[in-house]
Amino acid sequence: MKPFALAQQGWYGTHGAWTLLTFNTAGVAYSPDVKVNGSFVHRVGDRSELHYLPMIPPPPPHPEIIIGPPVGDDRVLVNGRSAAPVGSQITGSYAVLYKPSFTVFFR
Repeated sequence: MKPFALAQQGWYGTHGAWTLLTFNTAGVAYSPDVKVNGSFVHRVGDRSELHYLPMIPPPPPHPEIIIGPPVGDDRVLVNGRSAAPVGSQITGSYAVLYKPSFTVFFR
């Protein structure tokens, strides 16, 4: 069983330590009205704030998206989208979601 991934976990990791990846916008980065263990719930398809790579020339600012685990579980929906479990991957990044719920799990 995997626990739900909860928002407000701090640094999510990204292309490198020079640009921090955050998921802070309600309704875009996490469910705006569903909480588990006192924290908002991440969903598959949620987007981070725009960030950039310090390259020359720099690519345009872009978001990262929660793409979920290799095998998705559409049985648990939060505001019409699949809830993301701990360990879900993020596009273009080595990061995964790691802040777990302690009493709510996927079965």
